[in-house]
Amino acid sequence: MHFFGDLIRQAEGDIQVSRSGPQSLLELLKDEFTLDDAIRIRLQRGLDASQRETEHMIRTWKNRGYCAQRTAHSYYKSGKFAKISNFED
Repeated sequence: MHFFGDLIRQAEGDIQVSRSGPQSLLELLKDEFTLDDAIRIRLQRGLDASQRETEHMIRTWKNRGYCAQRTAHSYYKSGKFAKISNFED
């Protein structure tokens, strides 16, 4: 649906293009973050913010090389995500 909407807007001279998908939650976190920070971001986005689901999300990021674990509940971004600027302070 986004594709056709974009084509219609471009044909009408309105160049606004839809985003390609949902924003990565990892981009919303600081370069160093805690489990509580990740839970807070999930709550803000209306997602299941249980500790189990949040830990699963972080475990997936770790397996993909997006972040690494510093302590039991502390993490830091790695790879391409380490260089993304953070707009939330």
